[in-house]
Amino acid sequence: MRFWIAFSLAFLLLGCLPQGLSELYDLQIVTKSQTHDLKVEVADTPESLTRGLMFRENLPKKQGMLFLFNTDSEKSFWMKNTLIPLDIIFARSDGTIIHIHHMAKPRDETGIKSGGSARIVLEILGGQAKELDIRVGDKLISEKIKEKHND
Repeated sequence: MRFWIAFSLAFLLLGCLPQGLSELYDLQIVTKSQTHDLKVEVADTPESLTRGLMFRENLPKKQGMLFLFNTDSEKSFWMKNTLIPLDIIFARSDGTIIHIHHMAKPRDETGIKSGGSARIVLEILGGQAKELDIRVGDKLISEKIKEKHND
């Protein structure tokens, strides 16, 4: 009986852990002048793709969320329930960046479109894309992208 009480209590407490404790993966952004190393959470399930960074109160620099979709298509994101400004980077399945939306406004429900067929989206702290001189044509590289690209 004590085992089940302890197990149930542990299960409940785990459900109360702060958000943002997901596993982090390495990601590199290769620009014309240098390579930037980031740590990202990966969203690749229906639930994580829908939730994204909603309700987060902060996001450390050089961290973000990498969205990996199953198909190439026009993507549209919004900032509903997102509490921090974000740069949203859209890329093709090979990681080549096709569009960057700078400083998406918290809680804004306006659709932010990829501007073309995309399979990958990276969200980072607002202003960081300019700070790191990330531009269209630069490349996102990650083992997670390679895994998904080979599906």
